[in-house]
Amino acid sequence: MAEKKEIIIQFGGAVGNENFTSNDITIVGSESQKNRIKQVMEDHFYKGEIKVMEQGDGVIVNVHKTPDGGNYSPKTKNKPIPVIQLDPECRDDTIIHEFVHHIRNVDKKREGITRTPLPLDKDGKINYSKELEKYVGDIKNAEEAETVTETTARIGSQPRKGLVTGYYLKIKGINFINAYEHDRKLLTGDPIMKKNLRGKKVTDSVTNNYDKTMISRAIIYPNETEGRTAIESREKLKEVGIIEQDKKE
Repeated sequence: MAEKKEIIIQFGGAVGNENFTSNDITIVGSESQKNRIKQVMEDHFYKGEIKVMEQGDGVIVNVHKTPDGGNYSPKTKNKPIPVIQLDPECRDDTIIHEFVHHIRNVDKKREGITRTPLPLDKDGKINYSKELEKYVGDIKNAEEAETVTETTARIGSQPRKGLVTGYYLKIKGINFINAYEHDRKLLTGDPIMKKNLRGKKVTDSVTNNYDKTMISRAIIYPNETEGRTAIESREKLKEVGIIEQDKKE
């Protein structure tokens, strides 16, 4: 009997040789690229959070030209180490975003909105099933919007060049800058949007405010979800039993 083909799920949009610096976070890139990524991480994640991201098999970060700015591929049966790919010209919020994907996958203490909707086995690999194949679009829809929510709370100021993540363009009926600013103020409690959150403060804010964010209304993968918004996708995943019911703090 032929082996079942593995589903490839990539969030966002080649593992190179060794390199770098933070135990099990392996960065493949120039010295300046490594230093920049390390600085962004230290500015937006606590040391304890970085330690969580280093655990187990860690993560490989490849810095090279990529059309979508950055992406994250979780661990699978045939790919035992998660991979982040970052464009050399990507913004700081892209770096934060991809590492948020990673911590959502590997931090087993997280739950509800702050934990990936991907069904994972005890080793952190994707647990494949017929339901997973059918609802991949909803998993990606929910994961991206929830990751954007946490990234928006972590970023310390308006991203470089005044741009915000393109996923805010996926919200109907509101200007994407206004949507972003609404969410920044809501999540951080800071009307001038200079404050950033880390650790328990950020996970508590995401848990308690996600359903009021504009990004939760984004329709990121309309053709794969029958036009469901991100928050509707999470409800669908709960309905079919792929994820558990959310727990409010």
